[in-house]
Amino acid sequence: MSLAVSPAVKIFALVGVLGALVLGLGMMLMGGETEAVPTAVALPTKKQGVLDAPARARKVAAKANAAAAANKALVTPAKAKPVAKVTAPAKAAKPAAARPAARVVATNGLPNSIMVALRSHNVVVVSLWGSGGTIDEMSRDEAAAGAATVGAGFVSLNVLERGREAEALTLKLGTMLRAPTVLLFTSGGKLVNTLEGFRDRETVAQSALDALR
Repeated sequence: MSLAVSPAVKIFALVGVLGALVLGLGMMLMGGETEAVPTAVALPTKKQGVLDAPARARKVAAKANAAAAANKALVTPAKAKPVAKVTAPAKAAKPAAARPAARVVATNGLPNSIMVALRSHNVVVVSLWGSGGTIDEMSRDEAAAGAATVGAGFVSLNVLERGREAEALTLKLGTMLRAPTVLLFTSGGKLVNTLEGFRDRETVAQSALDALR
C-alpha cells in the first residue's frame, strides 16, 4: 500500500494551517484592544521665567529704585532747617525834646501875633470879637475885608478863646476893651485908632488909609 500524499492534499493542508494562524492572530488583536492599559502622558514642565516674568521684573525694579534712593540720600545734602531770626528788642524811642512854648506876648507887651503881622505890613487891623452874637462875627468879617481892600495886615483875636492875649492887650493899652472892636496899629506897635462896635469894610479901609498918612 502506497503512503504518498498527492499535491492537492498538500495544498489543502497548507491553506488550513494559514487560515488557523490568521484566525488566531485576529483573536489576539481583538483581545488586546479590550485589555489595553492607558499610558500616562508626561506634561512638559513649566519653563521658569516665562509665566512669572512680570513678578520677577517688579522685584528687580523695586530693588533698583531702593538702591537709587539710598545713593541720592548720600549724595544730596540734607536741607538745613531755617533758623528763626532773633530780632533785637526795639530800642525805646527817646522822648522828643520839648519844644519851647510859642511866645504869646511880645517883649513890648503886645500880643505876639500883632508884632509878627507888623513885620510885613505898615498897618495892621486887629478885630476883637468872641461875644457869640451874629453882629460880632459880621464885624470880624467886615474888618478882614476892609484890611484886604487896602493891603493892610489883619489879626483876628477871639477874646474868649485867647484870653491871655486879650489880657495882655488890655494891660498894654490901659483900658477895658469890648467886643466887637477894631484896633489899628502901625510899625513899632503904635495904636493909631480904635473903632468900637460894628464897622463896615469901607469904614475899616478908610481908617487904615488914614493911619498911613
